[in-house]
Amino acid sequence: PSTGNGTVTVKTNATSVTVTNITDVPVGTNVTVNVTVDGVHKAGSKAIITIISDSGSIIVQTVDVDADGKASYSLALNKSGIYSVTAKYLGVDGVYTESTGYGFINVSMNATVVSVENVTTRINESANITISVKDVYGNNVTGGTVTITVNGTKFGPFNVTDGKAVIEDVKVGFSGNFTVTAEYSGYDGVYEAQSSEGWIDVLKYN
Repeated sequence: PSTGNGTVTVKTNATSVTVTNITDVPVGTNVTVNVTVDGVHKAGSKAIITIISDSGSIIVQTVDVDADGKASYSLALNKSGIYSVTAKYLGVDGVYTESTGYGFINVSMNATVVSVENVTTRINESANITISVKDVYGNNVTGGTVTITVNGTKFGPFNVTDGKAVIEDVKVGFSGNFTVTAEYSGYDGVYEAQSSEGWIDVLKYN
């Protein structure tokens, strides 16, 4: 029999990465970034997930890729905006190629509900009007300010703390029922601005 030398070429498996986009998630809500690495059929490799906010802050996390090519990372994002997501699969020497995929997370501000306390007072008497600010789940909001307008006169701004702002020393020089327009400023990419109306009833002196 004859013998000889030959060359065996082992082909590295090509991979590709898909990042599932996440849309319209409220600030502070826990989200899971899901990554799929096509072409991987063995556990033990890793991927690096990089999340960058539109203001430039960066989160980097290394995650395991399972035998189905799946990887995930859960977190809560505390500012609204569009976050870019880059997932880089690190590959396995001689087995799987490196690859990179891209996606995004769209984080929305928490909607707010503003309500105005209706009050009764007398001409030129000092009155306090309480403005309530909550999120849509009924949680008290802290942060931002409220300004009110009564009969063309503005009062404020006053800080919102633990779900309320107290507008102090409101005086009206005429009798009648007047609309109170309250405007909440929103807060730091977390809470949306909002407005609402109530009334103040100003009585004459007998």
